[in-house]
Amino acid sequence: MSFEGAVRINGSPIEELGFSVCYPGMRVSAPEPIVKFQRVPGSSIAVDTTLRDEDGNAPLKERTVTLTMCTIGHVEDIARMQANLAALTGSLMTVQCGSSPTWRGYATFKNWQPVFAFGNTAKYKCDLVLTAEPFAYGVPTTVSVSGDVHIAVDGDRPCFPHFKLKAASDEVIINCSSSSKLLTFEGLSDGATLEIESTPQARVARMNGTIVVPTLQSDFFPLIPGIVDLSVTGASGVMSFTPLFVYGV
Repeated sequence: MSFEGAVRINGSPIEELGFSVCYPGMRVSAPEPIVKFQRVPGSSIAVDTTLRDEDGNAPLKERTVTLTMCTIGHVEDIARMQANLAALTGSLMTVQCGSSPTWRGYATFKNWQPVFAFGNTAKYKCDLVLTAEPFAYGVPTTVSVSGDVHIAVDGDRPCFPHFKLKAASDEVIINCSSSSKLLTFEGLSDGATLEIESTPQARVARMNGTIVVPTLQSDFFPLIPGIVDLSVTGASGVMSFTPLFVYGV
């Protein structure tokens, strides 16, 4: 398989960074679930206490993405490159191979090894190792939402939507029949901009930049892969999401 022009780091082909892919190329560790069983004293029964997502899946451990790269040039230039890359240890990076989903994680450059040297010219190879999130990110998708809509959600695991709506009344209701959950906001200003971020890291809503809270009966919901039935009442706008994939190369 040829990797020329196919592998990107932070969106840029690695050839533009002075590297090329060399054997064994790009590897991703196998997915591994996080499970937990609680033993019952005096019994041989083990109670499954594993956390699950809305689709019934156990969470996954972080993944290791390894990309073997090589570079050729003057030995002093390679030494400077080694120093510059070492300074990037711990930086958040993305790696993508072709049109496959994108991995996001914290970088380490290691295993520098000389391949050959001739005079002041040398060829070295090294490994870019990402301690990555459990899932790879697909292509971000944005769709218009108003009234009843049916949306095809790609991916292998539930993902979380972002809404940007314009309120048409003082009450906005977003109902997701696929997950039997809804979000309701009351006391809004007609014509106000309502932005909702539903990821577990954020879970916040803002009206014209000011934080607002949903009703007590509300719940932030994910989008389960497949056809999602959504109903938006009292507002219209767009919903964006990024599919998540359990993936390996």
